[in-house]
Amino acid sequence: MTISEDLVRATFRKFCKGIQWGRNGQNKALCPLHDDTRQSFSFNDEGLWKCFGCQKQGNIKQLANIMGIDSRGMIPNGYTNSKPKPKVEPPKIDTTVLKIKAEEYHKNFRMKFIGATPTEEILNDWQKEHSFMAHNLVGIDHEGRLTFPYFNDEMQVIAIKHHKQHKENKAPYWHKGGDNKPKWYNGWNLALYKPSKRLIIAEGEPDTVHLSKLGFQVVCSSHGTTTVPELIPRMKEWL
Repeated sequence: MTISEDLVRATFRKFCKGIQWGRNGQNKALCPLHDDTRQSFSFNDEGLWKCFGCQKQGNIKQLANIMGIDSRGMIPNGYTNSKPKPKVEPPKIDTTVLKIKAEEYHKNFRMKFIGATPTEEILNDWQKEHSFMAHNLVGIDHEGRLTFPYFNDEMQVIAIKHHKQHKENKAPYWHKGGDNKPKWYNGWNLALYKPSKRLIIAEGEPDTVHLSKLGFQVVCSSHGTTTVPELIPRMKEWL
């Protein structure tokens, strides 16, 4: 728990002499821990203090302990100098908008192989031959980057990763409005995999696509080999 500004100030008055109250809750006084003549003792209205003379520092309860004063009745039990952090709500993800964008990018990708207006037979044949890319909406954006949608367990698009451009050495980035936290690419398909067969962790999304087409069970980290996302519960069956 925290304590009020008034209680903090009243407590420091008991310990310190020569207090000079400053602006923005930052104050100074003669240090009660050594023979101070320069107001070297700095403290704030949250109960934190530091002496620039003797170099000691702490919070108001620690100061009482150093001075051998029983702080019970003076400072409430459970005191902390930290202010409670405001609750931050996670941003809402519009899965419908992300799906529309993912489908747009996927259509761009598909057009490279079968054109803008393929017959139903040609489209069906292409989707069978490239079932992983069709099912997971692998695409190409306006810059020519590969795009990889990320899905949740309900197969809603929660993020789209724009892959790096090797020729121009441009870094990958996340499409605006999605969940850009580290996660497992192809993790949503783990329910289709068998723990009796090995699970490969690939270097990136293109490798995951390629190995999946070859029949391997494979996932990869959205942030490459440098960051390991939190394990999906199903992955523990392979440990």
